[in-house]
Amino acid sequence: MAASAGDTQGPPPPPPPDTAPNVRGPRAWITRLSPWGPPLKPGEFSKKRRRVPALAGLLAATTALLVALLMRFQGGGLFVPEAAVDFAVARIPGSFESAAISLMGGGAKAVALAVAIFGFLAAHAAFALYYPRLERFLGKRWMAIAAFSAAPAMATLLVVLPLFGKGLAGSEDASGVAGAVLSAAASSAAFGVVLDAAQREFARTHPEGIDLTRRTAIRAAAVVLIAAALGAVLLGGVVTRVGRLAFGSTAELKANEVTPNGSFYRVSKNVTDPAVDPSSWRLEVTGLVDRPLSLTSNELLGRSLREEVVTLECVSNEVGGNLIGNARWSGVPLSDLLGEAGVKPGASWAVFECADGYDVGVPLLRARGPGALLALYMNGERLPREHGFPARVLVPGLFGMMNAKWVRQVRLVDQAHAGYWQRKGWTNDGAIRLTAIIAVAPTSAVKGRSVEIGGVAFAGERRVARVEVSEDGGATWALADLERPLSPYAWTLWTHKWTPASEGIVRLEVRAVEESGASEIVQPRTRASPYPSGATGLDAVEVTVTA
Repeated sequence: MAASAGDTQGPPPPPPPDTAPNVRGPRAWITRLSPWGPPLKPGEFSKKRRRVPALAGLLAATTALLVALLMRFQGGGLFVPEAAVDFAVARIPGSFESAAISLMGGGAKAVALAVAIFGFLAAHAAFALYYPRLERFLGKRWMAIAAFSAAPAMATLLVVLPLFGKGLAGSEDASGVAGAVLSAAASSAAFGVVLDAAQREFARTHPEGIDLTRRTAIRAAAVVLIAAALGAVLLGGVVTRVGRLAFGSTAELKANEVTPNGSFYRVSKNVTDPAVDPSSWRLEVTGLVDRPLSLTSNELLGRSLREEVVTLECVSNEVGGNLIGNARWSGVPLSDLLGEAGVKPGASWAVFECADGYDVGVPLLRARGPGALLALYMNGERLPREHGFPARVLVPGLFGMMNAKWVRQVRLVDQAHAGYWQRKGWTNDGAIRLTAIIAVAPTSAVKGRSVEIGGVAFAGERRVARVEVSEDGGATWALADLERPLSPYAWTLWTHKWTPASEGIVRLEVRAVEESGASEIVQPRTRASPYPSGATGLDAVEVTVTA
């Protein structure tokens, strides 16, 4: 139908002017940041502009993450990505775990944490997409901020933490309900406030929205992944870099017969190790005992202490690996504590329960052995946090996983106990396997010119009778010289003067022989991976010999 003479087809009328006050300087920032400012207008949430709240959400989530992390380091909160990693680590098979440790060492945990951090950031960024819509629905800016400050905290306390095994509102976590609620509330509040401020600032500086090309998206994703990886490394602290046990010379080997605290290997199920307050910590001796004990740190330190030189080795150590160390430990003999408590008939295992939720059991006979300690000192210093402060268990002859750190309870039971790692398939016997390691060897040598090689041999509490070196694939073996070990529970240092007889690449192998009553046991040649009972096989290095 034709338009009437009175009809016009000019441009549409302009939108109504913004009712927000047109001010500059500090007052402008106050207006934009104030939660009582006007809500966002519908036109500010076009399809193209959805990237604005997403980017604001990413920034707000990063801020929330840093707040939670700061509180976690101060010992007063719970870090959700850490809880996610703990949940995953507790459920993956031991064989997969062993492969990951062999491939990446402590970096495996850092990668897992990076993935968890990325998931945290992505979830919050997706949630932030609904902020403009909710603000329009509520009609009040302060109500939107309140909603987005409360919702993440409620979801964390009522859904996420129970899902990750931390209990309702963190009731099953070491930080307790108060710590979990405080950290969730603080980080969630930071998310809501920063989300609103960033949303309004990005909308102001990019009124048409953020143009995101494929290249920009790839770069942004790379930045987020790198940031998450760096955060994981920083949170994980200093971890032992898995590799060969190596020293520059036999003199350096001998100088490090006692491993310095800072060089002693560290393996833990935790992303961050617990910070135990010694003023409130107590050691409980319970279970099948006549007189349960509850001892403070000062009471234990005031007792007569005994020193033992004990070598510890991780069950996941590869042949020739560096997850092994030797230290002087001082503490209270476990046999004294158990004797004081009075062992009831029928008790057969001692279960150690720790501040980080770890648990492990050993036969009572081993717990009452002559070298078993509740260690309080390491190499003359108070036990470092990463090695179990304020107290750890030492049971010579068993892999490191049986020597519980941050112990808070010794409980006697009448049956074998499957601990944290044992429930994932690792051995519950835990006995150290006979091993010899080449820790000093050149990469090249000259035919007819002697060089000194060396290393360590270890058999737990069993005695190493001899160490032998072969350069012809085991056809012949030459005796190495042994140093006297510092204790029956310490590794044995060995050295050998080797003179290359031919040119080419020579493969040097080493094996240990242990005493077993009237007979001897030779270290087996057959290689086996660490899972589930510790690695076996002969250590070897290759040396290029020239004329």
